[in-house]
Amino acid sequence: MSVNLNNESDFELPKNFLDECDQLADFVLLQEQAPLTAVLSVTFVGDSEMATLNQEHRSKEGPTDVLSFPCDDISQSGAKIAENAIDDDPTSIYWADFDAAEDAAPILLGDVVIAPYVAAVQAEELNKNFFDEVRLLLVHGILHLLGYDHEGNEEQAGAMETREKEILSDWANLACEEDNVIHCGGGCCG
Repeated sequence: MSVNLNNESDFELPKNFLDECDQLADFVLLQEQAPLTAVLSVTFVGDSEMATLNQEHRSKEGPTDVLSFPCDDISQSGAKIAENAIDDDPTSIYWADFDAAEDAAPILLGDVVIAPYVAAVQAEELNKNFFDEVRLLLVHGILHLLGYDHEGNEEQAGAMETREKEILSDWANLACEEDNVIHCGGGCCG
């Protein structure tokens, strides 16, 4: 799996947080058993670029927080070469232990585009930590690329929200053990 992360905005994002976002993206792909040859792009952009993308692709004015642009259809890829070997048993073989065949073609999942200025405003309005808001947007965007949806169906929206919470909770538990992560300040990390 490969994640290409870029900050094309003029919003100052700390390098260790960008590194964490890269790791979180990998974590989401592993948790969702994405194809082993998956390639994902994550880009932080300014408000004007996000407004342009929002207008062009959703016919909505102004910037939004996150957009996802899928590429290859992973449901048809056949790249999950060890899917049946994975289960919820903690002693089972982990997905990360498998290597893709040398001649396996990359699966282009798509692009996740995040507007950090919009995230900052939302975090302030919701009385949330900015970094937590960006983590949520990143997970949300990746889940869209992996087939989750929340538009027009309450059941699907609930499933997506539940999965976001599960992944972020697992990430917070894992991140509390790491020294190079910007901690959430919510008490779990000390």
